[in-house]
Amino acid sequence: MLTKMFDFSKVGIDIGSETVKAVHMIKKGKKFAIKQMVKIHNNRAPKSVEDLNSKDFSLCINKLKNLLSCKNIITGIPNQCVIVRNAILPMLTKIELEEAIFWETRELLTMFKKDFVYDYEITQKGPDFLKIAIAAADRN
Repeated sequence: MLTKMFDFSKVGIDIGSETVKAVHMIKKGKKFAIKQMVKIHNNRAPKSVEDLNSKDFSLCINKLKNLLSCKNIITGIPNQCVIVRNAILPMLTKIELEEAIFWETRELLTMFKKDFVYDYEITQKGPDFLKIAIAAADRN
């Protein structure tokens, strides 16, 4: 009988103020193992949305791409590059909520120079209200 063994691998990236660190983890069965760890000095860590497009930061990320070979990459971005808004809305249907979220995010257009991505989560449901958190980041 022929059996296949599937390796699930992921890369986690930590963008710090002075270094960018990456860990390539693989899963075999129920266990995880570190396949590779990389630490690169970062001359200019992103402190704002604009900094994500800096030449120095791009060079740093390209170094990582050359050192790691994995399609599943998980990264965090500095909190200075993310905008989080909290809102209280009246109780809404799912369609109404999505429309309200759309209009709430339009106000974020002034904070981002280009296109951005966003997601939301209902943090609390009351008898006649919803508390939501909306997070947005530059698409680049």
